[in-house]
Amino acid sequence: MKKKERNKVEAIRRSIEWFVDNSTVGDDGGIKIKATVPYYVANELLNNYLPDDISIPERTRKKAIFLAVRRWMRYKKYREHPDPVVALQQAYNTELKILKRKCTTYTILMFLNVDSTSIEDFNNISIIGDSLRFRNWNELTDLDTEKTWKEVRFYDRSNPILWDIGEDILFPDTSKFSSITIEVNTFGPEAAIEIASDRVDILRSFFNMPGTLGSFTYFRSQPKTLSNILPSPIYAIFGKSGQLVNVYYTIEKYDYKKKKIPAQRKDSINYLLSLFATEPQSSSTLNHLLNVIRQYQKALDISLPQTAYLAMWQVLENGISLGDTINDNQQIEARVSVLVELEPLFKDVLHLLTQHRNDLVHSGVFPEHGDNIFFILKIITDAMIRSLIRLAHPFPETAELREYLRFASLGDKDISRKKQVIEKIIESRQ
Repeated sequence: MKKKERNKVEAIRRSIEWFVDNSTVGDDGGIKIKATVPYYVANELLNNYLPDDISIPERTRKKAIFLAVRRWMRYKKYREHPDPVVALQQAYNTELKILKRKCTTYTILMFLNVDSTSIEDFNNISIIGDSLRFRNWNELTDLDTEKTWKEVRFYDRSNPILWDIGEDILFPDTSKFSSITIEVNTFGPEAAIEIASDRVDILRSFFNMPGTLGSFTYFRSQPKTLSNILPSPIYAIFGKSGQLVNVYYTIEKYDYKKKKIPAQRKDSINYLLSLFATEPQSSSTLNHLLNVIRQYQKALDISLPQTAYLAMWQVLENGISLGDTINDNQQIEARVSVLVELEPLFKDVLHLLTQHRNDLVHSGVFPEHGDNIFFILKIITDAMIRSLIRLAHPFPETAELREYLRFASLGDKDISRKKQVIEKIIESRQ
């Protein structure tokens, strides 16, 4: 076992020991745990270091670990296992099996600030295997929306989804928002919201990107998001019979205005939808691109310049890394130069961008008016994303794209020499 893995196992062991020392099991099997700061530290260590299953949504995984700790403490066969780390993993696997048996279908209702007349070509959408459907407001009779509005009014009367028509009367703002639903079969409402929010974020990125890639706008002196189509103000979850299960709220406050999808962008949107109608293979360039697009949309949703700059930098770095560890700025600049055909002036500014990133991360220093530097970074990141979209077809596997980046950075003589060597190797093996 490598040192890094040994350290993780020891961290799990110490977390278990903390739970043993700071918890009691009642006669009825109830668990009492001291909710002090170390409790949250131990929880985080378990959440991050127990072997992961990428098919399990994060919230479900945390719930399973929470239940596994209690199972481990409650039942003798786990407590007396010679290796508590193995015993906790067994308890965790048991909880996952129980959760999987309880899987059910949920309908998640969301709302986008998009003009309904401009999305008529997108009635039924498939995103990585899940179907999303725009619905007219009068088609929501199968869902208990009346209880939904009561819940929203009680929890947050100023929520953007509500329209104050005076005399203390609040109704959903049907003029500003279009409704969209997705059905998912999953572990519970916390997993359903995670899946639904991910799919609608991908859809928003497809709506936003054609008009955002390559755009250069000055407004960072008065920060605002670059997204036109913003996150849903609420996510309402319904059970099989249409009963309301829960309502989740977008914490960030956005200035929602109704936006149209321009007709000239619909071909680009349909192309992106066609690329990601089904879930791409984990080793594919499309899967890598999808993760970059997810990050890009999150960066577009941030209004604070410093945070937006770091988020956009992460998009650029993730896009060019292809899963590799990039240790220095020269590697970043070299890969950007290969993926993006930069004019000499833009090559010169790459080093400045990395310096601003380092100053911000290590010293908290960022230009007072960061409009220019943010948008220069964004323009280069946009070009990188376009390049990945273009290269996904000729290099469908990330391993192939990685080799392309390696060879494309070489001069003509070096490539010619490597070609001759490879041809001789192939010839000798035939």
